[in-house]
Amino acid sequence: VARMAEEQLDLAMRSGSGLDDDVQLAMAESMRTFIRGEHRKASAVALQALERIGMRQGAEDLLWMTMWGVARGERVRIMDRVLALRPKFRMAWLCRGVEHLELGKLEEAISDTTNAIEVSPRFWEAYYTRGNAWEDKGDLDRAIADLSEVIRINPQFAPAHDGLGVAWEKKRDLDQAMIHYNEAIQIDPKSAQFWANRGGVWGKKGDLHQAMADYNEAIRINPKSSFAYIGRGVIWEKRKEWDRAVAEYTEAIRVDPKDAMAYAYRGVVWNVKGDLERAMADYKEALRVAPGEWEYRKRTLENLERVEKTLEHKEQ
Repeated sequence: VARMAEEQLDLAMRSGSGLDDDVQLAMAESMRTFIRGEHRKASAVALQALERIGMRQGAEDLLWMTMWGVARGERVRIMDRVLALRPKFRMAWLCRGVEHLELGKLEEAISDTTNAIEVSPRFWEAYYTRGNAWEDKGDLDRAIADLSEVIRINPQFAPAHDGLGVAWEKKRDLDQAMIHYNEAIQIDPKSAQFWANRGGVWGKKGDLHQAMADYNEAIRINPKSSFAYIGRGVIWEKRKEWDRAVAEYTEAIRVDPKDAMAYAYRGVVWNVKGDLERAMADYKEALRVAPGEWEYRKRTLENLERVEKTLEHKEQ
């Protein structure tokens, strides 16, 4: 983030930037304060400047600066304050919507981004955030509609193609998912996430060789891609190479100790190998680190209960 701040500072200070002098000075002061590590002060400086300059050019950049140094709960309160002053400020609606999405408050996120779109109907960033909220709610048709609107306005925004791939994959239309993952990779071939997501579709289509190639590329780009290690583990499972599967899931856990899926999948392999104590431990850890709305919670809990019953019978 500090590097981004330096780049934006350089851009803002160039002659002919089109920004008023006081806006440039406010941006410079906020950025320099942030770079020095005084994050909360940087946010305060940006907010004070925002209240002063109103809706002039540069206001949206300053709004983002208010977000840099404050905790998540405070960010929502800052946006409340900004919207009380400027109820037609589209970026404030978006910022608050993004924060609500991160907090899991999906209805609030949808409401805020809808307000942003009403203010600015071609505000593709708001469609993208709302599309993610719809997807998290399980309303895949609305998610697809919003993400498609993002692409209509900004065809080169690769994350929207990736999001469409995820939505179509959830709808079990693997061909449509593949189209959008391909497009995302073509636009941004350096995203490990895009390669890993496409690897998942190759696996579901039965092409394990191509799936492995995509997972390998994801890991080459980002050696900390736990999802790609899990994907490789699934392939080794399908090939009944249990030790290799365990090794992949263990690596996923090493790079991300809070990845519930890695624990759950490794637990399944321990179960197959007959190591019920390790299986039970992994199932319990998966349930402990999993988010509240984790889609595999019920299945993992059922696996845990079966293992516990088997161990109880062995002890009797």
